[in-house]
Amino acid sequence: MAQYGIRDIVDLVLKARTHVKIGNQTFHPGQPVVYFTTAQTATVEGAATQVYAQG
Repeated sequence: MAQYGIRDIVDLVLKARTHVKIGNQTFHPGQPVVYFTTAQTATVEGAATQVYAQG
């Protein structure tokens, strides 16, 4: 049986962890790089059983 999970994220800000250059702009550690007003994450978990081959 598979289980699905979706989470909504609002006001997401991704910040630089190190010095990074994107295009002609340089970002310093801790500086915001991109903003999202809404985002979603999803997971799919499948239940599995072990089967041993004999013969």
